[in-house]
Amino acid sequence: YERLFDDPKTPVDVLAKEKSLLREAQRDLLQSPIAQLPQEQQRQVLETRRERKESRESPDWRSFVAITGVLKKFDAIDEDNTVTQLGALVASIKGDNELLLALALLDEATLEVATQGTPDEFAALCSAFVSEVGSRPGAFVDYGPTPKVRRAVDELWRCVLQPLAEAQSDAGLGPDDGLHLRLDDSAAGLVEAWASGAVSWEQLSDSTSLDHGDLIRLLRRTLDVLRTTAGLDAAILPEASAPIRAVARRAA
Repeated sequence: YERLFDDPKTPVDVLAKEKSLLREAQRDLLQSPIAQLPQEQQRQVLETRRERKESRESPDWRSFVAITGVLKKFDAIDEDNTVTQLGALVASIKGDNELLLALALLDEATLEVATQGTPDEFAALCSAFVSEVGSRPGAFVDYGPTPKVRRAVDELWRCVLQPLAEAQSDAGLGPDDGLHLRLDDSAAGLVEAWASGAVSWEQLSDSTSLDHGDLIRLLRRTLDVLRTTAGLDAAILPEASAPIRAVARRAA
């Protein structure tokens, strides 16, 4: 406004219009509820509003909004921000990326392993959700996954992980937001061999470059996925996906 009023080239009609708008704004401000409060209360209200505005601009708030957008994209939350059946399943899971695991558990590829494979193969598939072996240079495992497990992982990669990765990337989300995308069957054969009971601990540890600590961590995290799946509330699972609870219980 200062430049506008100080500039001698500003037309008179423009100045008159701006002065009128300024007087209206001042009048509205004086008639606002905040203006009726004592000065100290005015200060507190304005400070609260400032803090709210800053919180909405914080990285945590932006991450929350982005995650909510991804959940809506995959129908875990509807347009009224109501949690759907899928959303209830996501909320009941604990992991690095609960939405990924929920979508994977409901996928036909996982159901096929649960109904047509063995509990050992289901355990092997679940290990792919937590394994980090494939990202380690030089790591090796002598046991490979069965064709059924490998097909399921390939299908989950195409139908679940890639669409979710694209949605998270479009929303600006990544590992810094605690959302890891893991689907690695590099150690699936190792987990299947252990679950079957066909090999001893010595044979298992000799068949991989993983040290005992990493091997135990992999088996424990796989067991966590199996126990989580086995303990899912039947009410939040589609009827067609019920077999995954039963096979997880046997595998665990």
